[in-house]
Amino acid sequence: MDATFKAAASIKTCNQASNKKCAEYEDDIRSSFKKDQEYQIAVDLSQSSHWAQHWETSLDDIQSLETNRLQLLKSIVNTLAHMLTYTCSNDEQACQRMMSTMEDLDVNESMNQFIREHGTGKIKPGRWTESSAVPTASTETRKQTGYQTSSVSSATKIPIGFSPTRLVYQVYYRTLS
Repeated sequence: MDATFKAAASIKTCNQASNKKCAEYEDDIRSSFKKDQEYQIAVDLSQSSHWAQHWETSLDDIQSLETNRLQLLKSIVNTLAHMLTYTCSNDEQACQRMMSTMEDLDVNESMNQFIREHGTGKIKPGRWTESSAVPTASTETRKQTGYQTSSVSSATKIPIGFSPTRLVYQVYYRTLS
């Protein structure tokens, strides 16, 4: 009996040791499970903080791009404004010179001068043939060919060969020089 008792005690000791080891093993499993859960929580937090950090750097990049875009737009508009100011001031000066010249322009005197220079008037000249001399602007030739050199009144028609466009160009180019 002694041997049986010893064997039973030995089995009991083994069972106790085995139970103890099983309990330790179960504790290790529980601890491992808790550690795994803590690890998953830490990974999730790490990923969320990584995402937040990535989000912040993305927002900083977008803000930098927007700042650069606005600075470029400001520069372009500023350059355009300077160009328009320069162009408009030159155009304005030219228009002012034209307006002052046009204010000084006497239409009747201008037409009289054109008649004196080109020998035209409201009376048509006689028929010109190749054998006849080409009329000149001299008074004698005007009398021979029928050109009239009298002054122009407001009732007079525009002389033949008078070009208002030519007059405007002459006035404009006089203002530029």
